[in-house]
Amino acid sequence: MDAKELKKYTIDDKAKALEIQKETVESFKQFFGDYEIVFETVEELENKFNDFIQWKNNEWIVPGTNKTPKQLLMGEKRLELNIKRVDLKNKFPKKAKKLGLIADPIFGIVMFPFYGYLKDFFNGNYKSIPDYEGFFDNVIISDSFIPSFVIKNIILKNKENAIKIFKKFYNGVRNLDDVSYILEKNREDWNDASAIWQNLVDLDGTEEENKYISEEQSEDFENCVKEFDIGWEEYFKEKEQPKNDEEDRKQQEDFYYWYNNVRKQNDTGKTPIEMGKRIVKFNWDKDINKPKNWLEEEGIEKPFEVSLIEKILTLVSLYFKDEVARAFDKYKIFYLDKNKKLSKLDLSRDFQAWFLLEHKLPNGKTPVEFVFCREDIDKLFSKKEKNMIGNFLAFKKTLFEIKYISRNRKDYLIQDVLDDRKYLVKTIDFPSKLIIGDFINALIIKRLDDNYFFYGLVTSFSRENGLEIKKDFLKKYEELKSKQNYE
Repeated sequence: MDAKELKKYTIDDKAKALEIQKETVESFKQFFGDYEIVFETVEELENKFNDFIQWKNNEWIVPGTNKTPKQLLMGEKRLELNIKRVDLKNKFPKKAKKLGLIADPIFGIVMFPFYGYLKDFFNGNYKSIPDYEGFFDNVIISDSFIPSFVIKNIILKNKENAIKIFKKFYNGVRNLDDVSYILEKNREDWNDASAIWQNLVDLDGTEEENKYISEEQSEDFENCVKEFDIGWEEYFKEKEQPKNDEEDRKQQEDFYYWYNNVRKQNDTGKTPIEMGKRIVKFNWDKDINKPKNWLEEEGIEKPFEVSLIEKILTLVSLYFKDEVARAFDKYKIFYLDKNKKLSKLDLSRDFQAWFLLEHKLPNGKTPVEFVFCREDIDKLFSKKEKNMIGNFLAFKKTLFEIKYISRNRKDYLIQDVLDDRKYLVKTIDFPSKLIIGDFINALIIKRLDDNYFFYGLVTSFSRENGLEIKKDFLKKYEELKSKQNYE
């Protein structure tokens, strides 16, 4: 197997999986000519869907490879790609009509009956549907077989008709917010997130390999910290205490030059400069109480991730006017801990992270999902920006244990309590109040250099309290996993 070519088709993280799913959606459009198709009968849907699967695996060219999925999987080992025919006759009733087949970059490929009727309903022809009142109650309002994201999209495409229709059934409906409120109260699935990970598989068993790479990187970081500590002791052992800040700064500048350019690392026999890594930069400590824009004030270039976030927020505001204000009202009611006194800066950070990654826009997608799914994403964002958007989509939010802290207290090695994977988090103006052994509830995002950064609030717990929280956390996780397996 050509590992280099197949790497793109290895599910080793969520960002890559999302990109692969998006390519599948584009192949869907290439085959069918659109992202959604209506079929009159189950037999017609079954035949055409199986034709698509065969075409995609045998004829469709994987972007950037000039090969089909079948050719990639065969490779040197000559593996046979046996695609079984999908049987839909037992999935739907024989009399099911106007079945929908839809491809979505976040929710995947879905199929269900009566989609043609649903489109007619919101196009203004609802009276042409037999028992349209029952259709409204049983298909649109009640939890049913049509996914909520499909109904959201169809309502957004037919806003005025949707408001008129809901006014007929519910007194007091004035706008789309009222429509959304009614559906949220009646449909348990209205705010469901996508479940694409249930449909993804590890094609060549590389999950363990990826875990090993992550552990190797963590080990290198630990060696780096260890070498830095030893070097610090070596250099300052005979040095006199500095008399003032200027002397202190001069000593540290000399140390960093010596450490990077002169001192050999014990485990490699090379200096960091010779290795091309473990290079430690000297930065005069910043006052953490400085205003939010201290980076700009001191002439420091704005981080790439910050600029990208601002770009995403601008795009969302253009398409969903006043959505940020409406979301903030919801955030204050349902998500803001009233007992927690946050500074304006912390409040802004926490809300922004929640809004971008977890808040659902009227179309059922989060702001980051919204920009990722756009057909014109290649025109609006560079390749580097698109890769980072994928990393935002693959955020990790859980309970971590602090395993190591660098001497300058800017770098943190943290361990996920669920799967024991370690992550190197690099910070800029993060308050250095944590100690090794503490537990934190945090959201982290992967940078393009494979390190991570904290996004939003970081809540810390002492080791004693953290161990109790961890125990309860793992218990609830196992209960949830058992429930899912049972279902």
